[in-house]
Amino acid sequence: MDSNLIVLTDQDGNSVRFELLDIVEYKEDEYAVLYPADDIKILGNDEPVHILRIISENLDVNEAEFEGLDDDELIDTIYQIFRERNDLDD
Repeated sequence: MDSNLIVLTDQDGNSVRFELLDIVEYKEDEYAVLYPADDIKILGNDEPVHILRIISENLDVNEAEFEGLDDDELIDTIYQIFRERNDLDD
């Protein structure tokens, strides 16, 4: 199994597979940059990248809890850091 593949369960109990592209640290918090694992597209500006705050981790059992973000400015900031770190700038 790919170590960058994670399964998240939404509030309705549905499981969705994501590829963990990166973990970005910003202002003492960590954010996961995720891409739907079943989308076989090349990452671009219009692709559905998801950014979630990591609120807790239990590395012993390989589990983490995530929180969605409502702040568009924060999402943009994290996304730009991700793009710069991974040489994805235009």
